[in-house]
Amino acid sequence: MTVHRKPGQYALWIALAVAASLSACNNDTAASSANPAPTKSNPLGPVIGATITPIDVTRIDLGTSVNPDGTISKPTATFKPTDTVYAAVTTERPGHDIVLKARWVFQDDSVIKEVTKIISPADTLVTDFQVTSATGWPTGRYKVQVYVYSQMAAVTEYAVSP
Repeated sequence: MTVHRKPGQYALWIALAVAASLSACNNDTAASSANPAPTKSNPLGPVIGATITPIDVTRIDLGTSVNPDGTISKPTATFKPTDTVYAAVTTERPGHDIVLKARWVFQDDSVIKEVTKIISPADTLVTDFQVTSATGWPTGRYKVQVYVYSQMAAVTEYAVSP
């Protein structure tokens, strides 16, 4: 069986693709300032920011304990001063020797702790991090920033209250 195509059958599609490419090239500055990075969502709090990295950080869950697979078993976004804060970071896409870092930050932007792990996901992977305070957490607002290599990939917020 022979398939016959008309000579200009795909010309319109090619012209549209070229026009879109040229339009995107001419508006790089406008697009980057007018369209901020996409926001990722988390039912326990906002996950803000996105950066192009070798893997995607798709979720940050917070809680007071973790399951053996690294997922959160007791989710919360409000902690007590004596709680250990666990962050379960879900990543998508395979990668080898990826540097994943969790940074805990207090409301005054002071860094409480950074923990770095090397991961090699085959596809979806949950990596857990934890932070404790021997003297108890001051009440207030906190955030966990997640980095892939040195690029911030996501952030979520939580609170400590009595």
